[in-house]
Amino acid sequence: MPTISLTDLSLRSLRPGEYWDAKLPTFGVRIGKNAKTFLVKKNNSRVKIGRYPALALATARLKAMGVKAAAETLTGADIALGEAKQLFLSTHCSDYRPRSRSEAERLLKKLGKFDKRKLDTLTTHEVQGVVDAQRAPSVSIGVGSGPRIGIQKGPL
Repeated sequence: MPTISLTDLSLRSLRPGEYWDAKLPTFGVRIGKNAKTFLVKKNNSRVKIGRYPALALATARLKAMGVKAAAETLTGADIALGEAKQLFLSTHCSDYRPRSRSEAERLLKKLGKFDKRKLDTLTTHEVQGVVDAQRAPSVSIGVGSGPRIGIQKGPL
C-alpha cells in the first residue's frame, strides 16, 4: 500500500491497488478493474466515501477530513448513553422495518436510568445488572405442592 501525492493526473494513471495520500495519511483510493473508490481509515477499518470521477479529489479530501473529525469528536468521554442510544438508532436502525426498530428502541429503553451518564463512567457490571434483572426467576406457589421456581418467559 504505497503512499503517494494524490492528484487528478496521478489518479488517472494508477494501476489497480490501494494508494494512500501523502498529505492526509488516513485518506486513500482503491483502484479496481472498473472503479476508483475513495477511502478513509477509521477505527482500524476502511470507509468508502465515493467514486472517482463522480466525486472530485478535492471534494473527497474534504469529506475524508469531515469523517475523521467526526470520529475524533465522538469519544466515550464526551458522550452520554442517551446520546449514544439516539446515535445508534439513527445510524444503524434507520432502515429497519417498523417492528424491528420499535423492538430495538424498547430494549434500549431498559437502560434509561443510565441515560445521563457518560459512556466512560459506565461499567459492564452495571449494564449486566439491568440485563440480569430482566431475567430474574419468578416464584409461584402452587396448590398443595410447595413453591415452584421457574424462569419467566417472554421478551426482555
